[in-house]
Amino acid sequence: MKAIVLGSAQDAGVPQIGCQAALCRAVRAGRLPRRYPACLGLVDPGSGCALLVDATPEMPRQIELLPAPAAGSSRERALPVQAILLTHAHIGHVLGLPLLGREAYAASGFPVWATAEMAAFLSANRPFAHLVTRGEIALRELRPEEPCAPFPGLEVLPLAVPHRNEDTDTLAFVFRGPRRSLLYAPDFDRYTDPLLERVHAADVVILDGCFFSPTELGHRDQSQIPHPPIEESLRALRGVRGEVRFTHFNHTNPVLWEESPERRAVLEAGFALAREGLTFDL
Repeated sequence: MKAIVLGSAQDAGVPQIGCQAALCRAVRAGRLPRRYPACLGLVDPGSGCALLVDATPEMPRQIELLPAPAAGSSRERALPVQAILLTHAHIGHVLGLPLLGREAYAASGFPVWATAEMAAFLSANRPFAHLVTRGEIALRELRPEEPCAPFPGLEVLPLAVPHRNEDTDTLAFVFRGPRRSLLYAPDFDRYTDPLLERVHAADVVILDGCFFSPTELGHRDQSQIPHPPIEESLRALRGVRGEVRFTHFNHTNPVLWEESPERRAVLEAGFALAREGLTFDL
């Protein structure tokens, strides 16, 4: 069982639309790697089963980072993903879903796992509601703290985490493979005792690292979009036994510069950054 990082940026990716700051210009010029919105793939190479965590606007390109389907597959089996798990309703996590509709892939009964709140949101709001009423996606319920098995050999434990839940609640996930566990929490507001317990218990941890500091944006009120800044995480995560990677980087985050003191601080603390293509055996 393998977990593959398919995206490591905040909802709008890096470079971000309209941004002419030095970091976004460096990415456009090829001096720094392009980053897609945060997404994780879970793959069983033996059976070929795979799923995505979240459906981002870059889903077509992210799916191409997964192992290709077997030669000779029918059109209905050409997509190398058999299910999608959703964390919440913010744009970078759901805007890829309409690509499963009749204007694009024209899926039939494609499994989308979501909480009851998330399912109600999708069913009530177009264009997502079209996918439901036309049967292009089949909603399956996730309940926090109740494990499920989207395919054999992979246990998924949904976890409720605090976030700006304007539209739906928000989940993180613990994935348990035959050998190791991975906690994936790409988007949350603050650490809680239950979340920290899960962090300490996991073999691999991938966490929200949207901003490095609480004053990074400057031109916006950052309290309106709270995320635990990495400099706070470096203190909160001392003593964690597992491998820790940060993800969901905003295009302003200085850790994206390869030689920045902020990135050195992360590495010196014993942590690292997620990146597209990074693979973990579970």
